[in-house]
Amino acid sequence: MSDRSKLLETGIFPGVIRKSNCITVQNVIGVCLISIYITYVLIQVKTQSDTSPKQPSPKPAKRNENYSYIIFVQTTDSGLPSLVVCAIESAAIIYKRRKVRFYMKGTNDENPKYNRSDPGLELLKTISNVEILKLDPESVLENTPLEKWYKNTDPTKERYWTHVQSDAFRYALLWQNGGMYMDTDVISIKALPEGNFLGFQSSGTLNGAVLSFRSRSSLLYACMTDFVQNYQGGVWGHQGPGLLTRVFQRMCNISTMDCETDHCCTSQNITFMKRSAFYHIPYPEWKRFYSTSDNPSVFQDFYAVHVWNQMNQWNGKKTIKAQDETLLEKLFKEYCPQTHSKLL
Repeated sequence: MSDRSKLLETGIFPGVIRKSNCITVQNVIGVCLISIYITYVLIQVKTQSDTSPKQPSPKPAKRNENYSYIIFVQTTDSGLPSLVVCAIESAAIIYKRRKVRFYMKGTNDENPKYNRSDPGLELLKTISNVEILKLDPESVLENTPLEKWYKNTDPTKERYWTHVQSDAFRYALLWQNGGMYMDTDVISIKALPEGNFLGFQSSGTLNGAVLSFRSRSSLLYACMTDFVQNYQGGVWGHQGPGLLTRVFQRMCNISTMDCETDHCCTSQNITFMKRSAFYHIPYPEWKRFYSTSDNPSVFQDFYAVHVWNQMNQWNGKKTIKAQDETLLEKLFKEYCPQTHSKLL
C-alpha cells in the first residue's frame, strides 16, 4: 500500500469524511486537489535543489606565512664550499614543505667567479624547494634601523665586515619575511616547530646561528635598534651573540636560566632552547668534527648541529674526504647524501 493510500485510509486529510468503507465524489475531488498540491510542492523543492548554487568545498587552511621560509645567507663571493651546500641540502630534506631561500652575494653578473659552472650551485639548483636569490643589501635593509647604518659605514675600515653584514642581514631578512635563519655551517637533523626561538650557546650566552621569528617581530626590531645604537664592529661577536644576549637579558633576564633546559619567556612569547638543541659540541671542542671518535647518533635527539666552521678557518682549515670516517664526513653521508656523493 502506498503512503498516500495509508493517509487516505486513516482519514487525516482535511475534507475527507469516511462513511462506512466508501468515499463520496466530493471526497475524491478533495483528495485529488490535495494530491496535486503535494506533487507541486515536491517538484518545487527538487527544482530549487537542482538550480541552487553549489557550496564550494572547504579549502585546506593555508600554512602560517609568518614562518614560511628557511633562510641562508652568504656574504662572500668565494664560491660554495661543500659544507655550505650540505647545510642547505639537509634543510631542504628536513623541511620538505617549506621554501629554502639562499641569498648569495656572488650571484651578480659582475662576479666572474660565477660565470663558470660551480658544482655546488648546480647541485642546489636541482633541489625543488631551494630558491637561489641575489643578495641585494639595500633592498634587504630598506625601511629598517639598519638602512642608514649600512649606507654610512666604510667597509675598508671594518675588521669583521663579512660577519657583521651577516648579522645585519639575518635580522633584517627575518623581520621582512619571517621564518627560520640558519648559518651555512648548520646541518639540520630533525624538524623544528614553528615559533619564536633561539638557543643557548652556553650559560648566560645566546647564539644566533639558528633563529626563528615571525615577520615584523618587535623583538627583531629591538635587535636591529640595538645593533645601531651599540655598534662595535671591531669586537668579535658584539653584533651577534653579544647583541642577542644583551637584548634578551633586558627583556627576559636570561642569566637566571639553566642553559641545559628549554625556557619560555612568556612576556615576550619567545623560547630559549637548551644548548644541546644546536650546540651539543661547544666551540672549544670544534676539532671533534674532524675526528673519528664520535658517531652521528649522538645528535639524533637534537634539531641541528653547528659545526663552528669559523674556528676551523682560523685554525688550520681542516678538510674532509669521502670515507675518511670523521664525524663530519658521517654527518654528510647521513644528512646531505647528494653533497656527500658529488662534492666530497
